[in-house]
Amino acid sequence: MSRVAVLSASSMSGSFCVRELLSSAGGPALLRLAFRSEEAAAGYGHFPKRSGVEVVAGADAGVPGSLGPALEGVDTAVLVTPHDAVRGFGSDADLSVAMVKAAVE
Repeated sequence: MSRVAVLSASSMSGSFCVRELLSSAGGPALLRLAFRSEEAAAGYGHFPKRSGVEVVAGADAGVPGSLGPALEGVDTAVLVTPHDAVRGFGSDADLSVAMVKAAVE
């Protein structure tokens, strides 16, 4: 059984990935849902009711070192390209690169 992290689980695409992973036969032994903030994590409280699901808040691709706890010990990282309207489209590529680098580390 695999251990999977979804970064970020709060986006529409990330949430879809989570639902698919939870509904797949023989799904992951561990599914870690990463959120940038406690507020975003609280909005998805329905996911952790299943065993083998963990929530990590504070995983922000714009903050160096903050993705490590979400990725620690996983075999697979589902990286959903971030879009943060506040930061603007211009930073999407930088945030995506930060996610990939953290996953590799």
